[in-house]
Amino acid sequence: MNDDGYEDVIVGSYGYDVSDTTVLTNAGRAYVYHGSPTGLSATPAWIVEGDQVGGSLGQSVDTAGDVNGDGYDDIIVGAYAYDVITGTTVLTNAGRVYIYYGSAAGLSTTPDWTADGDQEGGMFGSSVATAGNVNDDNYDDVIIGAYGYDHGHTNEGRVYVYHGSSSGPSATAD
Repeated sequence: MNDDGYEDVIVGSYGYDVSDTTVLTNAGRAYVYHGSPTGLSATPAWIVEGDQVGGSLGQSVDTAGDVNGDGYDDIIVGAYAYDVITGTTVLTNAGRVYIYYGSAAGLSTTPDWTADGDQEGGMFGSSVATAGNVNDDNYDDVIIGAYGYDHGHTNEGRVYVYHGSSSGPSATAD
């Protein structure tokens, strides 16, 4: 993720209780540990925390490949129990996914891309991964699972693929 020639590791802790001014139970956390000639660092180089009670950020984590083609690997983090709020509408456990871009300085500390689930209980972000370059455009793509998605049958699930580009993943699933 920082292009130093050593592999890095991302770890999710979706049950982590974030406490700033109040306690956000099960908001979640994700950590990145950088590799080195002597192995992994004992101290995380990067930490991101969930911002919603029960959102479970870090339930799924993975490399996203290089979704914006800048030469640095990016990471993808799922928060499958995130409640999506639009105006007065609340979609409980719809889920949210975040992508953080890598750079020479490491990962960004704020998400560079987010996508929300569109169905209550859909659990968008229950699984996340790089999909490689599925459309052969020289940008890595990501794949996101929503195991609770209903479409004719209860919890039949759905998979979404987002194509990468010079500006990052597409805004809607491809």
